[in-house]
Amino acid sequence: MHRYLGILAGLALLLPGLVAAQGRGRHERITSTINDCVDRANDFKHSLHGALEHSRYRDTVREGQLDRDAKRLNKSMNKVGDSWNRDHDPAKTRHFVSEAIEVSRDINRTMVRGRLDPEIERQWRTLRAELNRLADVFELPRIHW
Repeated sequence: MHRYLGILAGLALLLPGLVAAQGRGRHERITSTINDCVDRANDFKHSLHGALEHSRYRDTVREGQLDRDAKRLNKSMNKVGDSWNRDHDPAKTRHFVSEAIEVSRDINRTMVRGRLDPEIERQWRTLRAELNRLADVFELPRIHW
């Protein structure tokens, strides 16, 4: 009986540390996903601008809209990163993630329909997958095909 009490006492001492470590692990995964999204959104913005110059969208209203959407996505992701780095609070950051997901839906409609450079399409698929991970973490609807 005393042996079990000793084991229980030991577990009681370890449990808060394990819970804290688990929380830190979750925060680290969120931080990593946000950082990946911020980097990929920035790369995508620059690559898309170049790809649009050599696409069927050149000198069209849609070219301007896509370029603005990529800039808005980049700006939204920077706000996500700033909010998360400042507060580490999912509730405070969720609004900014929602904005980024909404802008991404507009981009996704064109990326799915339009034929652009294969490299920019690959970059978009990768970024969309990261954004969907972010949507899952913040319990928001995913970006669908």
